[in-house]
Amino acid sequence: KKFKMKPMILLVTILPFLHGLMKDNNTGEAWGYVDVREGAHIFWWLYGQSANTPKNPTRPLVMWLQGGPGASSTGFGNLAEVGPLDENLSPRSGPWTSLADMLFVDAPVGSGFSYVEPPDTYTSTESQIDEDLYQFLKKFLSEMPEYQNTPFYIFGESYGGKMGASFGVRLQGGIQSGDVRANLRGLILGDAWISPTDSVATWAPFLKDANLISPTGFEAVSQMTKQTVDAADSGRYQEATELWKQTQGVIFQNTNNVNPFNIQQHNAPSCNKESTNALMNGQIRQKLQIIPPNVIWDSHRNDVFAAQSQEFMRPVINEVGQLLSSGLKVVIIQGQLDLLCDSPGTDAWIKKLPWGDLPQYLAAPLTTMSQGKMRRYKNLIYYDVSNAGHMVPIDKPSAGLEILQLAISD
Repeated sequence: KKFKMKPMILLVTILPFLHGLMKDNNTGEAWGYVDVREGAHIFWWLYGQSANTPKNPTRPLVMWLQGGPGASSTGFGNLAEVGPLDENLSPRSGPWTSLADMLFVDAPVGSGFSYVEPPDTYTSTESQIDEDLYQFLKKFLSEMPEYQNTPFYIFGESYGGKMGASFGVRLQGGIQSGDVRANLRGLILGDAWISPTDSVATWAPFLKDANLISPTGFEAVSQMTKQTVDAADSGRYQEATELWKQTQGVIFQNTNNVNPFNIQQHNAPSCNKESTNALMNGQIRQKLQIIPPNVIWDSHRNDVFAAQSQEFMRPVINEVGQLLSSGLKVVIIQGQLDLLCDSPGTDAWIKKLPWGDLPQYLAAPLTTMSQGKMRRYKNLIYYDVSNAGHMVPIDKPSAGLEILQLAISD
């Protein structure tokens, strides 16, 4: 299937830091690169409103950050999860673009079509990712001033949730100081890696409760998770990341290769599909026209993960609490069948949030919804989605849309 390219594509190079900016006025799409610092180039892809559509000032902009670190928003989040077209380039039923303009960003640099030159310009700390994303958004908004007053939400899935929470604090600081003009309204966390130790510590009991592990296997996994948590709690984050990998190996051995993204599945195929790689490096590259020849798209870049491994196991509970305390809306999405960021782990870190209204939130009832259960108090919403795993929009697309509607409505 070929993209139907309309003739109204404009190639604009107005500012030195925003290069190869492409716009399709017929579809409302735009994409390009932002030079966030010397040698570091972030690729973005926006689905906005077409020039023929009356501008709706209340229609929000949602920035999508993928996990990993090293996975691609413009490929995975866009085509596999919520964008207007699926991986067959067919129109998706109920895309998130039905409710919001969507901005997919390949971050950290090196993910997806983003790239670095030379490799030592990869990020290795969360604050470096924050600064790259901050510079990206600041320059994006200066080039697209129509979005400066638009209700703006950060969505982060998995490790993208960790990036989103940390970046949200950095962005809020920039808004308050007057350095950037943006209308930040909230943070949406999709099965997010907010407190790695709380997630890891609950893996063995979670598998036991699901009848997926023998008593011997339970002991083996418990032993590994304890070592991992101890390393992280002692600040030995690099070691904790290595132990985290080993723990997953022990889980696979003792559960007939359970899929950590969905515990109802075993021996699941890799997320890194050859067909998606072929699509992104073929038809999509041809459509985009601006990808440098030496930049090869991959759904998950191991070198990006490795560069960030010293901070992979570091928590961002305080950052989520800070955003809540400032009055921003925080929506936590939890897939019931997710092992990686499991619901017991999420329950555990929520109870640690430094937020004055936490006791009232914890006392609030769980409401039965069409797709699961929801707890809400003031600006915190928790939605536990039935029969969904780590990627809720894939397993339960209607739940993803329902939660997005909850997030963006006042």
